[in-house]
Amino acid sequence: MSAFESDTPSFDPRMLTWQQLMKIRRAEAKQRRPPGEPILTRRPFYAADKKAVCELYVANPGITHQQIADQFGVHKSMVTRVLATQDQWLKSQHSPGSRFARPRAIRFREVDFRMEPWIARCRYVGLQLTDKMIKKQAILIAEDEGLRGEDPDRYFHCGRTWLRRFKERFGILDGVPTRVGYSPTDLARERAFGNYPLDIFADRSLDELAEMLSPSGDVQVPDGYSLYTRPTLPSPATSSDSQRSFDDPSPLHNPSQSPSRPSSSPAYSSATPGSLTHPEATAHNPLAGQPFHAPYARGGYQESFLRGSKG
Repeated sequence: MSAFESDTPSFDPRMLTWQQLMKIRRAEAKQRRPPGEPILTRRPFYAADKKAVCELYVANPGITHQQIADQFGVHKSMVTRVLATQDQWLKSQHSPGSRFARPRAIRFREVDFRMEPWIARCRYVGLQLTDKMIKKQAILIAEDEGLRGEDPDRYFHCGRTWLRRFKERFGILDGVPTRVGYSPTDLARERAFGNYPLDIFADRSLDELAEMLSPSGDVQVPDGYSLYTRPTLPSPATSSDSQRSFDDPSPLHNPSQSPSRPSSSPAYSSATPGSLTHPEATAHNPLAGQPFHAPYARGGYQESFLRGSKG
């Protein structure tokens, strides 16, 4: 019996929140710890470190996993997992200074998967998104997927945290689904994985987007919703263009005006990380360097280390 239970005769764990229960468990574990035992703190094992592990293993054929683990200060199982995919890590372009940690798994991935065509449709017609619209569409999808049933472990609440992270994954700024606003660190991450563009729509043509919308390609704009004119992105080719500011999408006052089709997305990976050749990367992010957006993870290899940075 814990100290909390002895002090409270009518103790009922069902009346506690998850945070309160974990706080009690941590206090009990601290009391059971032998005196003088060092406290181990968790730290991220960055992608550059994993690449260095693979390079060390290849350069020293006789080295054991435990010796590598001792050198990097990690558990042996971590080295074993990294070396299981060493071919992929050796192909990456990470340098020792790049600190890109593993992303957090998306809990309701099926909602994101089915929301992507809807986001593409809104972007195609120039529909300006609101939080209310996003939550309404997400709840409809969650109900269709059975994520709002009686199972408390798989119940989609569609709260503020989910909404914030969803807008970060899809780059929704001021109601516009785009990929502007990235910090220099995010651009450096994309450069390290050159074939993983930040813009999830970058590899799709207008015809492919139209195919995602509907068989006929026609989309009706609901009444009461405003449209926006997609701005013309500056070319990153010349230095004279690098100083031009990025124009924010401005809503149209005439709902009957036809929306402009989006042009092809810029190739972020062609620029030097953090350079001014991409003014769209800092125009919406005055505090450059802070991890505001996290790239949208797709595949297993990319998901293993594409997340916000430290250091």
